[in-house]
Amino acid sequence: LVIDVGAFDGKDAVNYAKAGHEVLSFEPSPANIVHVRRRFANTTVGGRITFYPVALADREGNATFSGQGRPGETGALGAFIESAAPTKRRLKATQVPVRTLDSVVGERSVLLVAVAPL
Repeated sequence: LVIDVGAFDGKDAVNYAKAGHEVLSFEPSPANIVHVRRRFANTTVGGRITFYPVALADREGNATFSGQGRPGETGALGAFIESAAPTKRRLKATQVPVRTLDSVVGERSVLLVAVAPL
């Protein structure tokens, strides 16, 4: 089982699935979700990927996700916004659902956790 946190465009999850792994893929960015779903639908290994359009944190609920609102751009979740480097561009904020990794993985054995860099 491979955990892909911050799927971005879904490319890494597809590559893990092509290597024969079951993949749990997470992406909270509303701008990226549609592209991730399209990539997974258009691959022969989509059956090995379970996609969660949510953020991950230490508790479940909702959080503010800030990003540019354009596909392919990274964003920030909750408290990370306060420590981010100043930017000249205005970040678009939206509420996204949040899950804990434990609530999704349960008792399954995990081979790899791949986390997108901030």
